[in-house]
Amino acid sequence: MPQRNSRMVCPDWAKRELYGEPYITRQEVCDYLGISISTLMKLRKNGLPTYQVGGQKRFRLSDVNEFIKQNYLGE
Repeated sequence: MPQRNSRMVCPDWAKRELYGEPYITRQEVCDYLGISISTLMKLRKNGLPTYQVGGQKRFRLSDVNEFIKQNYLGE
């Protein structure tokens, strides 16, 4: 009988749930803020925090909101 591969694969949605707050993609951030990918990359260069999840950069919505609030809304 062939042995099964014991290595578990964790889908992206499960990784999001492991950490409590979901991690969102750059396209989701752009849709949320109504900006282009190039504008998002400028925000990243200016200090918008990112996280490595599943080999890709992800964002937390709370970080995005806080970053915009502190840097662009003057609060």
